[in-house]
Amino acid sequence: IISPAMNSTLKVIYGSAFRAPNAYELFYNDGGVTQKNNSDLGPETIDTYELVFEQTWHNGVRGSATAYRYSIMDLISLVLDPLDTLLVFQNVAEVQTDGLELEVEGRFHRRLEGRVSYAYQRAEDVSTGARLANSPRHLAKVNLTTPIRDDRLLVSTEIQYIGDRLTLTGAEDAGSVVTNLVLVLRELARGMSVTAGVYNILGEDYGDPGGTEHVQGSIPQDGRNYRVTVRYQF
Repeated sequence: IISPAMNSTLKVIYGSAFRAPNAYELFYNDGGVTQKNNSDLGPETIDTYELVFEQTWHNGVRGSATAYRYSIMDLISLVLDPLDTLLVFQNVAEVQTDGLELEVEGRFHRRLEGRVSYAYQRAEDVSTGARLANSPRHLAKVNLTTPIRDDRLLVSTEIQYIGDRLTLTGAEDAGSVVTNLVLVLRELARGMSVTAGVYNILGEDYGDPGGTEHVQGSIPQDGRNYRVTVRYQF
């Protein structure tokens, strides 16, 4: 960790980890109808390399830029065994992901605070150079919050963009923009708060890529929906 200037920080980070297969991946089978187990499944491992620059300005706004590379070995994936056409978990791939993330957060105005972020990444199978399924190249988010009545009633809006993603069939799920609007009422009574939100307020028609175990290549997601949450703390 280096501080090259006032309110600036530069970090160089390396990490190494593993994930052992869980009980479902090791032992689940349905009697040979669609899926079999693989008790010899090994762990998947990852090496991570990150370069992070962080800057805080005098008004309290914070920014960061991160460049990274993740190398995953023996990735555990659900695949189709061509010998018997049954699904099985196997250690099948070495994956490399290179990316860049940018973020700014803080109080932009006396009555406006939030966070804006953007991420670009390339995730590929090292042996083939093929792009991974369900791995978007572009992600962006905007979160803004402003008080209406002191700090008891807040209005928050969130806009999420997710870029094109490949499905397992080789088709593409088009990028989508989902907008949410939330009202938060704090201290309606002592220890009680109420949150009311409209999610996907513009009714964006989009889907998420399905997995090997799904019939659909793309699974449609919810249109406009409404939620009310009451929380009581004591």
